[in-house]
Amino acid sequence: MIKKLAAVAALALLGACSSAKTDTPAAQSASQPLPPFLFVQEVAGAEIVGQGQLGYRFALLQPNGNRLAENTPFALTHSSVKVPGSNAKNVYQGITNERGLTPVFAFAQGVPEEGWILLPRVGEGANGLWFTLSSPQQQLLSGVPYSIAVCAAQAYWVHGQSNSRGQTAYIATAVETPLRLYPYSDDAAVQQERLKTCPPLKAEPKGKAARKTVKGKR
Repeated sequence: MIKKLAAVAALALLGACSSAKTDTPAAQSASQPLPPFLFVQEVAGAEIVGQGQLGYRFALLQPNGNRLAENTPFALTHSSVKVPGSNAKNVYQGITNERGLTPVFAFAQGVPEEGWILLPRVGEGANGLWFTLSSPQQQLLSGVPYSIAVCAAQAYWVHGQSNSRGQTAYIATAVETPLRLYPYSDDAAVQQERLKTCPPLKAEPKGKAARKTVKGKR
């Protein structure tokens, strides 16, 4: 259920969530890796998704930067609980507002903060996944430029930079679509050659939001 709450009611909702953080991008230490997103307490006038007295709201950041990702498509999931308003793969897809904020997600009881995953989203549809980049020593690789070949009927590229958790953007598609991850290259000939390796479309097993862990080197 999605509804609007008055400021007083909304403040009471988040006030019950003792774990909510008040960090802002400016408050992050320059010596610490910037997180992909922040928990925020501001809920006045926010859209409420779900029901319950405990609420979680997020500010999405640009990968490895202190700028808010305003008006940006996003994908939100959790590793152990069902996200209100999410699809069959437990992914809620939305767009941040002009300040980079998501709606408030309400629950009857608290959920583990470390289980939240919030990523910028490319594309639309109930299917999708993201990649997590790690070294052979299992160290997460942040700030790594990447290229993802989306092997749709009309194949295309998604370019980006892994965040501080080694995660890429979430690639959403209307049908199950093979993806291929490559080191970033702006060489048109290289990109064209790589697209030739795209496999034909085929159905894949249904399930929760997927991610792929890819080992590599810096």
